[in-house]
Amino acid sequence: MTREQRGSGWRVCAAWRLLVGAAVAAWLVAAVLASPAAAAGDELNVFILAHSHCDPGWLNTFEGYFQRDVNAILSNVVTALQQDARRRFIWAEISFFSRWYSRQSEETRQTVEDLVASGQLEFVEGGWVQADEADTNYVSIMNHIAEGHAYLKAHFGVRPRFAYQIDPFGHSSATPSLFARMGFEGLVINRIHHALKSSFKRSKHMEFVWRGAPETLGPESDLLTHVLHTHYSAPKGFDFEEHSMPISPSNVASRATVLVRELRSRSAAYATSNLLVPFGDDFKFKRAQYQFTNMEQLIEHINANEEGVNIRFATLSDYFDAMIAEAASAQDVTLPLYEADFFPYADNEDSYWTGYYTTRPVLKQLARATEAHLRGAEILYTLARTRTGHLRSAPTFWSKGMAALVDARRQTALVQHHDGITGTAKQHVVADYSTRLLAAHKGLTELQAALLPLLLASQDSLAAAAEVGELAAAAGLRDAVASDRVLDVEALDGNAGYVVVVSSSLAWPTSRLVKVMVTSSKVRVTDASGEALTIQVVPHWDDAHYAPSPHAGVGGTRPATGAGASEVFETEPAPARYALHFEAELGPLESRTFKVHRDVRSALAATTVDVYSGALQGKADAEEGVDGIVYHSAIPGQLTLTGTRTSVVLEDGLVASIAHDGEEAMEARQAFVQYASTRSGAYIFRAQSEGVKMSVASEAHAVRLVRGPLFESAKVVRGAIAFEVSVRASVGAGERLEGLMVELDVSVVAAPDNEVSLRFETAVASGETFYSDSGLQVMKRVRVASKPIHTNVYPCLATALVRDEKRAFAVLSTQPRGVTSLASGEIEVFLHRQLMQDDGRGLAEPPRDAARYASVMWLYAGSADGVEARRRQAAHMLEHPPLVFASTRGFGDGEWEAVFTLAAQGMAAPLETPAHLLTLKSMTATADDVLIQVSSLAEDNRQTPIPPLDKLLALDGQPVKVSALRPALLAGDEDRGTRRAIGSLLHLERDDFDVQAKLAAGGDGPGASQNTDEAGVFISQAALDDLAKAGAQRRLLEVGASEPELKLGPLAIKSFLVHLEPSEAVVAGRQQQGDR
Repeated sequence: MTREQRGSGWRVCAAWRLLVGAAVAAWLVAAVLASPAAAAGDELNVFILAHSHCDPGWLNTFEGYFQRDVNAILSNVVTALQQDARRRFIWAEISFFSRWYSRQSEETRQTVEDLVASGQLEFVEGGWVQADEADTNYVSIMNHIAEGHAYLKAHFGVRPRFAYQIDPFGHSSATPSLFARMGFEGLVINRIHHALKSSFKRSKHMEFVWRGAPETLGPESDLLTHVLHTHYSAPKGFDFEEHSMPISPSNVASRATVLVRELRSRSAAYATSNLLVPFGDDFKFKRAQYQFTNMEQLIEHINANEEGVNIRFATLSDYFDAMIAEAASAQDVTLPLYEADFFPYADNEDSYWTGYYTTRPVLKQLARATEAHLRGAEILYTLARTRTGHLRSAPTFWSKGMAALVDARRQTALVQHHDGITGTAKQHVVADYSTRLLAAHKGLTELQAALLPLLLASQDSLAAAAEVGELAAAAGLRDAVASDRVLDVEALDGNAGYVVVVSSSLAWPTSRLVKVMVTSSKVRVTDASGEALTIQVVPHWDDAHYAPSPHAGVGGTRPATGAGASEVFETEPAPARYALHFEAELGPLESRTFKVHRDVRSALAATTVDVYSGALQGKADAEEGVDGIVYHSAIPGQLTLTGTRTSVVLEDGLVASIAHDGEEAMEARQAFVQYASTRSGAYIFRAQSEGVKMSVASEAHAVRLVRGPLFESAKVVRGAIAFEVSVRASVGAGERLEGLMVELDVSVVAAPDNEVSLRFETAVASGETFYSDSGLQVMKRVRVASKPIHTNVYPCLATALVRDEKRAFAVLSTQPRGVTSLASGEIEVFLHRQLMQDDGRGLAEPPRDAARYASVMWLYAGSADGVEARRRQAAHMLEHPPLVFASTRGFGDGEWEAVFTLAAQGMAAPLETPAHLLTLKSMTATADDVLIQVSSLAEDNRQTPIPPLDKLLALDGQPVKVSALRPALLAGDEDRGTRRAIGSLLHLERDDFDVQAKLAAGGDGPGASQNTDEAGVFISQAALDDLAKAGAQRRLLEVGASEPELKLGPLAIKSFLVHLEPSEAVVAGRQQQGDR
């Protein structure tokens, strides 16, 4: 049974918000189509789309589904296709297909190749999975499709023409923006808000051109889009694996009549005489021959007896080619232009699928952190292989390294599945995803530890680099995987020290605080030149007993300590464990070494630590304890944290105001809000009432205040809530963007049948408007005050903000979550949900997620222009912190320096912001192709210059030689310019639609399930004058590596396939060293 047979859900874009009382949305639509409803005798071309929707994890694990279902499905489909050349079948999920294909004989493989070449078997979209669109970052989308396309190119030499997103729970505006630039010619979607879909049917708007970024990319983000009429299942009564009556000579006529009636009814919703009809469902076609033979009897009868109806098995290429040909030639056919997203999705007015934006936050966190970790490893691998490519005596090393990268690519891609990162799978399935990600993380960490010495070794010491420079991770994977590494500085002799390597994957200079754990406060840190650095040492407390544990947090199996799972607060620090902080100033793509030495003096004197608690376990007020910690029995009503560029005032333990660079302080009152929710589940959020502010300050167990030369922080612990606020006080922070950020580290777990959010109440006059991002750009959201809270929740990938003409307040984070704004000036991000019941959408299991979740966010308050100019760069800095590795032993004076240089930079010069180095990836271990992608973070109309590619990268102080440059699509395919531009083929017109009437009416009727008639409206706003200017073909770029500086427009992503080699000067130096 599909989810729709258990309960349905459809999503609406900003235009639907108008229908229920929101402000005017960004919509364009052409003139109302004049074609009358299809009637008997009208020409109707029916394309039967045989398919099987196979989730790579949901009620069963990926491997469980493969063994139980998918292996048989693919084997039986291939056999059935061989028996009749008129049969067609499509396949989407390359994760499953690759698993099946690897087990096949050479004979079967040749059969599959022939079926693909003949067009009987067509790959659609060709991603590793069919990804979610609310919780997946745009980089994740690009990567999972790149992995699938690389597989298809290697084995079949094909690239899918059409995308197929039939099961995600709503659709993002990033989808057409990305897919159009991946070379897709069209897209099929399904789950849109029930009311909106009903309106599309009535107005024949079930096919339209979707423009993902109208104000920036314009026609470059256009994608022809088809909405499925009645879900992706076969017409009711015609799924022959679902107890439908088999077709026989005695009933074929009557059954054909029923089917034709249904087909003509559906065709009335579309503008052309072509109708796409899915034939399949979840994990169907295990009895492929039975399915085909039953439908074939109907096809034969209809074609022979039904006037004007032509029906056949087809692929998406067959359908879209026919549909486009008719739309392009028929003067009375126009298609609307759509300029918004399709969130939130609802299958009835009581069921908004806004809960999964936040469900199982630890899995979401781990997936994003591993993706970022993978990007850093890809960059290190490419730089190290380019630098040491002459060492061909070690091909096994590069093959093993690529194997680790490919495994990580595929495991992170697998979790982007629409029942993966969404948290909407069974608990044991989510645990399986977690295990896969942790294994990928381990492999990447080991690879990075081996690559860094190859980048840092001097040219004449490369052979000895791996043996001498053994490294191990010294910091966790952002806030998703903790590190238990502690440097035993007390065991060091003399001036020996642990070497700490800090590596940045960003293309800009950055100043970051590095934290490593040490066994003593008697430490000092020196930089590459031997100069002592300012450090800050803080005693370590073991009160984070519920620190992120991906197995427990993702699976939800770790028991809570009670309702809300209170965090334990320790007044005494842990013995022989200290957090050592120092500042690392890093250039673009730079890896830099530091040394941690034992010292005769304690570094604690430079830092003050005050603990405020009503339960001091016998200590006197203002008593000084171990390590100079001062204890206080009364918690102060107000505290101020002062940084170089930022100050924060806390009142009763909560953030009250923030000031930057001497500007007037902005009120930003922090609150934790709890929503009782006994009717919610993994997918759906239904708030029972208004949220209740949780009492944090007045009942706070403790506040721990730290002031030192590098940062000031305050940690507040109260029951289920713990959070730490900190600001940078160091010199480097005064010169960098990082110094403007207020860091907020939140640790929380919701009580059963509750959802917890973090709210900030500011003085920003935002009215009903707020913003959340799609990963690619921020989307304007409009609160509908007359509607329940859960209908006003939207997905957020990294940025949630409110702004007016003068001021703005932004919350930046590193993972997806739901976000809303319930009053002017408020922004609210959801943190955690723990639910004790299922919501009836097929999972049949409540998301009992009782494990504590922790997350780091940055808060940025200031002028509207300042926040707008910096927020995307800041979000990438938060997403990609530097890697921190430390040697496994101490090195004496000059010992490390005899083999290694002290810094290695991978770029000739930093990119000018807002340009961002998105990708630097070796495609395989044996081929020379490297994918370089540079993007613009700007969302305004500024043009950002980037240097020619042969002046972009550098190794050993010399530019890296670039050759064999070819423009590429976003998924890494070579761009051969074959994609047809919609504007040159189809008729699109403007239409003025009176939205105010719909505003007053509040809708077109009651909600309904997606398998019946739905209510809604399609709204237009502007024109399409510039579409034809796109031309018949699009090429990203045709330029030589040495040609003049390029410019990036807003949201542009330039992609190139190149070969990289060290400069001739570096090669000559190697030869001279070899001669010696």
